[in-house]
Amino acid sequence: MKQQSIIIELLEDTVISATSATAGAHHSLDYIPGATLLGAAAARLYGQLGSAAFEVFHGNAARFSDGLPLAGDHPAWPVPLSWHEKKFEPARADGTIDGEQLVNLASGERPEGDQIKQLREAHVDIATGTWIKPTLRLRMKTALENGSAKESALFGYEAIPAGSRFLATIAARDEQLLGQLTEVFSHGILIGRSRSTEYGRASVSLVDPPALPQSVPSPIDGLTFLYLASDLCLLDRNGQPCLAPEGEDLGIEGAKLVPEKSFLRTRSYAPWNAYRRHHDMERQVIARGSVLALSGGIDPAALKAIAREGLGLYRNQGLGRVLVNPGFVVDPNAAIGKGGLATPVEDVPRTPDSPLIRLLIERADMGNEKTRIVQQAEEFSERIRKVLDQARLAGGILDSEEFGPSKSQWKKFRDLRQKHHGSIDKLLTEIFGSNGIARPDHQNWGTKIWVGSEQLKIADWFRRELEREAERDPIKSASNRTEALRRLVIETAILMAKEETRR
Repeated sequence: MKQQSIIIELLEDTVISATSATAGAHHSLDYIPGATLLGAAAARLYGQLGSAAFEVFHGNAARFSDGLPLAGDHPAWPVPLSWHEKKFEPARADGTIDGEQLVNLASGERPEGDQIKQLREAHVDIATGTWIKPTLRLRMKTALENGSAKESALFGYEAIPAGSRFLATIAARDEQLLGQLTEVFSHGILIGRSRSTEYGRASVSLVDPPALPQSVPSPIDGLTFLYLASDLCLLDRNGQPCLAPEGEDLGIEGAKLVPEKSFLRTRSYAPWNAYRRHHDMERQVIARGSVLALSGGIDPAALKAIAREGLGLYRNQGLGRVLVNPGFVVDPNAAIGKGGLATPVEDVPRTPDSPLIRLLIERADMGNEKTRIVQQAEEFSERIRKVLDQARLAGGILDSEEFGPSKSQWKKFRDLRQKHHGSIDKLLTEIFGSNGIARPDHQNWGTKIWVGSEQLKIADWFRRELEREAERDPIKSASNRTEALRRLVIETAILMAKEETRR
């Protein structure tokens, strides 16, 4: 999949609720879930994608990772649950982790005679050892009734403060879709709860992929460590939640979970679906930061696939991101503050080269191109209708009166299906020339309208807009730009004829 990393900067305090419960104290997450980013993209793009929207936002055509706190130019990772510190010799000092004082029970032993406590609910910058835990803000509010405070309606919001920065990754099946998704974010987004008031506004910028923690061999013979960088939702063979997975549950044949070296936390929540105004199905997940120790002969190819593709359900919403044998889990003393980052290399499986595969890829590309042109035609026809409606209103012309091209004139463009043209100029001449379908001297096409501060004939305005459309995607990316423009004209005319029929 093609990937693009983004930096999200909060311009306002943002409420990212840990649960959708309305009773009890409110708690906010200190990161941005991938589901939140998916929802922000779907709110703007779902209608434009048409039938393809289901695969994009409910399938695996696109994925949105969790937004992790930014540390320099790379993300800070959830603290591994295998990390502990001695009660009277803390590993944290002045906001930094001391690797020598850290007790890592995944690859080490419990110290005798010392009380230890687990480190959690924070993030850590592996390169510098900086301990990162955003200070959340709490604001108390009350509901209003008849312009005054409603009785017994006091509530509070815990929020991530404005100015916080997070790094996330968007992945898509192809460059075209990735471009559409990143374009949505380029204009800023609204995320979290209470977006209609003073919460949730954020800006987004594109960045290069960050450096990732290096993988190292395990010092314990036969053990492999899987570190969960995000929540993991698994089902067993019976379709029930799996919170203590064995190798077969992870898709790793022959692997066994080693409980004494594994550190798992679980949580359950029911996501709130703002579109349907209802809860989705409850999820029981293994929490981010958990460490799974596996024994047995494990195929390196299976581990590589897990690191690349992730595990479990809802991976399009950021769940199931896994690091295999990261240095800060295997040997934190050697990794923390020592750099320990490697430039990511996208591992894309090669497509078999055969005549059948090439034919299928060519047909898939043609289908995608047709879908994109139809979407562009829908946008273009809507713009035409708005211009004509405004011109009709400005001229005081009733809806019952004839104005502009008729249904039959739009239908004439369908004759272009059987014609072939060598260049865009020849195609435009056939449409707008002296004998063309939309010639400027025709009674309806020659009607003058005001467009902004210009007065143009409908045919001249239509031609100008077509030439502009020819410079936009998907026309630019089409293998035959003339053919693509011809299809755009036909699809637009069909939509306009349908609109005229409806009226």
